[in-house]
Amino acid sequence: MSIATAIIAPFAELLFLANWFKPGFIYDTGIFIKFESLLFGFSTGGLSASLYQVVSGQRFEMGQHAYQPAFIHQVVGVVVGFSLFVGLFVLFGINSFWTSLLACTFIALCVAWRRPDLICVMLVSGVSLALLALLPYWFVLEFLNPNWFAEEWYLENLSGLWVLGLPVEEVAWYFYSGAAFSALWKCRYAAVEQPQEMDQFVSRLVVLRSWFL
Repeated sequence: MSIATAIIAPFAELLFLANWFKPGFIYDTGIFIKFESLLFGFSTGGLSASLYQVVSGQRFEMGQHAYQPAFIHQVVGVVVGFSLFVGLFVLFGINSFWTSLLACTFIALCVAWRRPDLICVMLVSGVSLALLALLPYWFVLEFLNPNWFAEEWYLENLSGLWVLGLPVEEVAWYFYSGAAFSALWKCRYAAVEQPQEMDQFVSRLVVLRSWFL
């Protein structure tokens, strides 16, 4: 997952730089691929894929799940999600925050529909990544430059809402990205151990889904 998100990150950042943020780069390569982008993408994907195991202490079993989406379906889901991200930005000029939100939401919903046992994984991963991301903002970025957001974010393009000292869009991005990336990674696994209450919830979703198939 880390390698995939590291590859995607520089291309996604081209959209983010247009209307979300405008950071200065420590290691500016002179091209659109920045070292920080690769590092950020690599770490975000890796954390999204592993945080659920760390938080819950549960293990995953490799193998084929009864409702495992076919590989081609996974590819189509990712392609459609990325098309939403880029297409809505290019064709309609929608802010990159909203296009990335729609793309990740589409991917997460597709996975949840096919693998409802991963809903808990996505929620825990999203919340965990969002909380973890607060630490460098609080203790590093704000320490280096108290006016970090005012100088390097297009605040006029954001909602103006702040959560725990950050624009709400920043916190939301980590949540839905963590949820979507963890969902894609966990599709490789056959089973996920969950609390009994969650198993009952998943069972109801499976029954509900069967009504439409």
